Amino acid sequence: MTPLKIAPFLDIDDKLSAIDGNVPFYYHFGQFMALFAVMEGQFHAFFQVHSGLELNVAKAIMGGEPFKKLTSVCNRMIQGKTWGKDRKEEFQEIVDQVNAIADFRNALVHRGVESIAEEIVSSNALVAKTHEGVEILRFNIGHIKSARADVLRIILLLVTVVSPDVRRQLEASIQQILERPWQYKRLVPDKPNQRQ
Repeated sequence: MTPLKIAPFLDIDDKLSAIDGNVPFYYHFGQFMALFAVMEGQFHAFFQVHSGLELNVAKAIMGGEPFKKLTSVCNRMIQGKTWGKDRKEEFQEIVDQVNAIADFRNALVHRGVESIAEEIVSSNALVAKTHEGVEILRFNIGHIKSARADVLRIILLLVTVVSPDVRRQLEASIQQILERPWQYKRLVPDKPNQRQ
């Protein structure tokens, strides 16, 4: 079996900034979104393979469902399997991290950004139902890079959590990705109009 190889993401922020100060944000945002879409597909494939259902039935059940519902169903499915406690806990950690990253991704996609600078600001001020419901998310490009790094790790973990023997066949650089701690830490938005 040929070892799986993944091209490293090049950190070219200085070159991109020379073009336009906003280019690094869009570059890293684009990579994050592209990998997130791959991860969504991997979770669908994971469900289709491990549900024990015929492919067309699995697709009929989960196709088009919200991503959080899909990850929740996959997690419940795995927690009911006869896997060992460690593998079940590892899968739970994967789903918890996926959910944190999905919340960040959803904020960026559905709220956009109001300011791109050292600090990036995303807010729901235009769509919040109430004045008290306004949330302001403050972050930087490092958060996007961390989320992207974790999405890559999750894609690889979905394969190896099911088949732990696969890990031994991977090249050392990929094994390092699998063994590193989570990079992205859940961001908590400011809620400036909520009563204390």
